[in-house]
Amino acid sequence: MNSRHIGNRVSSTVLLLAGIVCLGTACRVDRRVTVTAHPPELPTQWHGIVSGFLIEWRCAHGLRESIETPPATSVRVALPVGTPSAVIFRPVLATRAAAFEPFPAGALFPSGEHDVVTGEWVDGTAAVVIDRFAAHGVVRYLNAARLFREIRERAGDDPWALDLELIVDRLAAGGFRVTDLRSAATRTVITALPAGSWVSPNPFEQPVRFGPAGGIVTRDLPHGAHPLLNVPSHDVLTTYITHDGTFFHFEASTNCGASTNCGASTNCGASTNAGVIGP
Repeated sequence: MNSRHIGNRVSSTVLLLAGIVCLGTACRVDRRVTVTAHPPELPTQWHGIVSGFLIEWRCAHGLRESIETPPATSVRVALPVGTPSAVIFRPVLATRAAAFEPFPAGALFPSGEHDVVTGEWVDGTAAVVIDRFAAHGVVRYLNAARLFREIRERAGDDPWALDLELIVDRLAAGGFRVTDLRSAATRTVITALPAGSWVSPNPFEQPVRFGPAGGIVTRDLPHGAHPLLNVPSHDVLTTYITHDGTFFHFEASTNCGASTNCGASTNCGASTNAGVIGP
């Protein structure tokens, strides 16, 4: 899955009111409760890269609302009453690296605290899954609290390693079981990287750092797009993996544009590389 982001876009008129964006006009007739939204603490490796959070939720009619806030700054948001709300805390980049999108944190409302929602990195996957169903107005038929709880308990060190496509499919079919919370199939990719600190969009992954000579990194990746951001250059190297195991690298440079290449070179010249990843 491309960056494992599975939310749908809703296309409608933008209503700007008191700093909150509401897509469409139906949200204005919701019953609401105002709560305090606390963003999560930034991972150390994202300091200087992320400038804040875009907090997103949906009204009872499935239309998206959002408000932006700096790190460590709480805001008041009005959430619908009578249906579970997945609140998504999307990191906002301070850089020009458009090809790099950090994975979000998440929260569920209502929860144990009636007037507070606190973003947690471990809840990002569950929030993204629930948000997809909320877009179609069917979230009330799901046991959202159970999904959040089971992912917390069963996902291990990295909830983004779960097979989110499988989870969504089973929930949609009404046949979801906790045994569906399993890791996606992966392939091993070996990549040559130039000097610098290379940061993942996954908050649970630590950066890899190489001196002037660069180095080699080995990663087990599912199908989809997997970017790494170089600090301090802000160049992005993305590894794309297809369902059949074919892969290629794509580099986007803040200085000279983009190219496809085989060794994550910082040169602007374009070359192509594709292959089949070993089992």
